Amino acid sequence: MVAPQLIHKLWPSDFTDLRRYGRDNDGGYVMPIAAFRSADALLSFGLNFDWSFEREFATAHPMAPIHAYDPTVGKGRFIRAGFWALLGAIYSRREWAKFRACCDYFRFFRPPVVHYREWIGTGASRLGVAAAADRMPFSACIGLKVDIEGSEYEIFDEIVAMAGRIEFLAIELHDVEAHADEILAFTEKMSATHVVAHLHGNNYAPLCSDGAMPLSIEVVYVRRAGAPTEAFAGVLPRAGLDQPNNRKFADAVIRRT
Repeated sequence: MVAPQLIHKLWPSDFTDLRRYGRDNDGGYVMPIAAFRSADALLSFGLNFDWSFEREFATAHPMAPIHAYDPTVGKGRFIRAGFWALLGAIYSRREWAKFRACCDYFRFFRPPVVHYREWIGTGASRLGVAAAADRMPFSACIGLKVDIEGSEYEIFDEIVAMAGRIEFLAIELHDVEAHADEILAFTEKMSATHVVAHLHGNNYAPLCSDGAMPLSIEVVYVRRAGAPTEAFAGVLPRAGLDQPNNRKFADAVIRRT
């Protein structure tokens, strides 16, 4: 059973200035206010139809560079989706909300907020993390958000290599039982400069084989400097901050091992 090892390694420090950023349910992240404010640029890997986290960052950091990477969406897709959503908006509030989101894409993604239709990862057809970071100002303190549906393990080494430039890392980890050794090694390497500030289970995923936590989890790492030395003493999710990704079902409870 690997879940207890993961929980022990990923258990968060006892930060008291936590806040949720992004939309309700799926798409929001809980992190220390100080870390969110200290970053002055944002790299976002994985977008789809939700840029609520990126919008909050833009509101808090006017004129900060925000570079989002996702080749699965773009202007053409939002135009088509917006057209069909507008037709359905006569009958459905949900379709009206989707139409408004499609329109918002064209309002939001204007320099210095840029959407690159490129894959992030390793290999000839993908852009590496370092190459994406090189498009940012050299002195930037980068916030990094990663939700790339299992490809996150490809870029662990690159994230570690540029840890000195990362103010916070909000990352979704998928199929954690199969990748437990990689997660443990990554967290150990990151611990030289960063600590875990928050852990949340994604209730869209099934539980691990021992039921200790979901197979998909959201982890937030922040700089070690100034972080509390004590571990969080309660259970997860944190009341008043966390929300179930799937609002139809309760979050799985995660207890420290």
